[in-house]
Amino acid sequence: MKSYFRMIVSLIMICLGSEVAAQVSSGTAFAVASGLLITSHHVINGCSSVDVIVPDGRRAGAVVDADDLIDLALLRVTGIQGSTARLRRPYNVRLGESVAVFGFPLAGSLTSGGNFTSGLVSGLRGLRDAAGEIQITAPVQPGNSGGPVLDASGLVIGVVQAKLDALRSAITTGDIPQNVNFAISLDVLAGFLAKNKVAFRDAVSSSPVDTARLAELAQSFTYRVECRGKSQQAVSPPGAKPRPPATGSSKPAFKDCADCPEMVVIPAGRFVMGEVPGEEEREKVPEQFRNRSQPQFWVDVASFSAGKFEVTRGQYRAFAQATDRSSDGCFVWTGAKFEHDLSKDWRNPGYVQEETHPAACVSWNDASAYVTWLSQKTGKNYRLLSEAEWEYAARAGTTTTRFWGDDGNMSCGYANGSDLTAHAQVPGFDKFVVANCNDRYAYTAPVGSYRPNAFGLHDLLGNVWEWTQDCWNENYSGAPADGSASVTGNCSQRVVRGGSWFFNPQFLRAAFRLWDSTAVRGNFGGFRVARTD
Repeated sequence: MKSYFRMIVSLIMICLGSEVAAQVSSGTAFAVASGLLITSHHVINGCSSVDVIVPDGRRAGAVVDADDLIDLALLRVTGIQGSTARLRRPYNVRLGESVAVFGFPLAGSLTSGGNFTSGLVSGLRGLRDAAGEIQITAPVQPGNSGGPVLDASGLVIGVVQAKLDALRSAITTGDIPQNVNFAISLDVLAGFLAKNKVAFRDAVSSSPVDTARLAELAQSFTYRVECRGKSQQAVSPPGAKPRPPATGSSKPAFKDCADCPEMVVIPAGRFVMGEVPGEEEREKVPEQFRNRSQPQFWVDVASFSAGKFEVTRGQYRAFAQATDRSSDGCFVWTGAKFEHDLSKDWRNPGYVQEETHPAACVSWNDASAYVTWLSQKTGKNYRLLSEAEWEYAARAGTTTTRFWGDDGNMSCGYANGSDLTAHAQVPGFDKFVVANCNDRYAYTAPVGSYRPNAFGLHDLLGNVWEWTQDCWNENYSGAPADGSASVTGNCSQRVVRGGSWFFNPQFLRAAFRLWDSTAVRGNFGGFRVARTD
């Protein structure tokens, strides 16, 4: 039986790779603006020239940008008279919704006028839970790569990648999956276009159109692409190229001393930083907190190590005792507002803690002194995370609002925030909007009480706000794209990320950012450490 299975897989691979030796291979592209087309990176990778087939002949395509990490490429083509696609706003896709695919499979041999298929969204991640991809059941073949995935109203919600990863899964599992195909997600596409400053069209999904009209619409902005002088396989498997990591390093967690924080190696990668359009509206974020995580932009992050947990009270105690660190009070919740209380500090933040709870009532100055002490103690380069490193670590390869998804009311298995427990036990919380779940802790929880993200990190959202190294800036204009901290702006104020036990789900989001003065201590604020490897 196994030999029969291997034979079937071999036959499929032979059919899918029939263009390997050819000097001309083919894919699909679609117009997103006047003279600008999107296709897959693997369609044009290694080409000596690219032609776009149009109704009256062919046009030369110039590669404007090609990104193998996300498998997208932008082509500039002159003389195209067709319409342009519109992207769906907001940039989210629903499991089970109807989709259609238009393209030119098998070099257009099925039909030179293009091929139209339909199906459903069958998964919101790619193979092995890869972020930035969706699964669809609409049939695709080699040559479909780079083509649009449309919703029922004709708006683009993805870019076809291929189905070869499904075959790789078949080799692993012993079964041939049926109708498992992959597409690049809409938020990744929108981020790529924004990076290239493409003024694309978008729209809110409207009523479904009939199938014939949907096919006509897709055909009006979709084209066959010919890659010339290419000797490698035209439809390389999406999983074969480097991608933003969806899982942490294979290296085990480590500690540099008995009372040092436990550290996790975070692999290098690339991600889109910031809020997707429409997120703040969907989350009903108050106006005064909006537009701080804009514009979205690509960031390359080098490998580093991050604390598996927030620095605990016990770990902070070792530092405070060794350095005789003083404290001059802390802002605490009175039931009506936050007030500075000289009797409160990290030892007594105004609620009961154990040594395994995160240190609270810690200022940015305190956190900076701690990492300096830890570096001297261990001989290693400890520091605070940059804001980009923090968001990269918090997302852990995901593109959703939170690493577990978009729903803040599902937070209680993953984060300690403002919830029904706090609503019942914290004075004044009966006036607040809280998550409709129970996380078991009214104030801070012992670190690691909730499920980790794919990097193996706990409590990046919730428990206590985490100081970062960055100086405060009102938005991301001019922000570093290499993962480093911003050292310009208002450096008497530093960025805090992640939300805390006190804050509702609107603030427990990977993209959300606030600031506080470097000397301020609050019983909702702590920190996490990084180490340059």
